[in-house]
Amino acid sequence: MWLVDRHVAAMVEDQLDAERERSDDGGNEEEGNLSPQPSILATSQLLNTANWILLSERIFMNSGNSRIEDNWCHLRAGSETPSLTCEAFADFYALTISLTRRLVHSSIFFAMSRLRSLERGGYQRGKLFWIGAPRRHNLKVEEIRHRKGFKPVSLTYDEVEEDLSVEGTRSRGSHASSIAQSVFASENQPNAEDLSDSESSDSEIRNQAVLKNFGYGDN
Repeated sequence: MWLVDRHVAAMVEDQLDAERERSDDGGNEEEGNLSPQPSILATSQLLNTANWILLSERIFMNSGNSRIEDNWCHLRAGSETPSLTCEAFADFYALTISLTRRLVHSSIFFAMSRLRSLERGGYQRGKLFWIGAPRRHNLKVEEIRHRKGFKPVSLTYDEVEEDLSVEGTRSRGSHASSIAQSVFASENQPNAEDLSDSESSDSEIRNQAVLKNFGYGDN
């Protein structure tokens, strides 16, 4: 078998289905009755041979209008149909495996590079860069709430840097809550644990507005 047309492709698919059914049944065949798989069977486990033949029949060799003479129906001899050689399928199989391996290797490489960068303190340096950005560039930072009638309130650089510098190993949800508690406690009362639900929500909105100005609250 060196040429694969629609009939061979259908036979190959049937053979693969039978192999899968035998595998599901536990493979009761004796080792002496097993024969090595032909290359086309191994290739067809990855590539759908029937679909590849249909691509030639319905697209690549199905010319019309001014190129109707190039249509496969006018070029075939007897009952021949578009086909591919087993060697061509083997080449496409090898190409697919090669590209997949390169994608996996590239993904692993970039992931490891990112981990090494984090271990060397790249994240901490980046955080400090954004904390000091408003003061370095003389930015005007305002507290903005999406409420009717609320007027933006300008924040000092100390307030912005204090809010952005409070960072730990906790999740962003607990991090925002802790910022809200510390700000409310410093401005209103010494005990931050007695915050009411409404007051805590207002403080979280204020600090989330500051974080969003620098991209910390988008993710």
